Amino acid sequence: MPKNRKRKVHLNFYVNPDEEFMIREKAASCHKNLSDYLRMISIKGAIYEVNFHELDELSKQLSQLRFEFNRIGNNINQVAKKKSI
Repeated sequence: MPKNRKRKVHLNFYVNPDEEFMIREKAASCHKNLSDYLRMISIKGAIYEVNFHELDELSKQLSQLRFEFNRIGNNINQVAKKKSI
């Protein structure tokens, strides 16, 4: 075993092929490797997956709105500049 490992204790347990498939699928769906998934599920008891798709859509809409407000502000500045001349 390499000396630079952070975790030095190796744990083993047995599962049947169906259980192995289910565990590997769940690990992949959480974007974790098998070791990280099993460690997190054992210590924390649950892994929550958060969907940021709705937040991404809201962020795009806010960005578009900010762009439009900036354009309106530019137009107001141009009108004010022409009025003061």
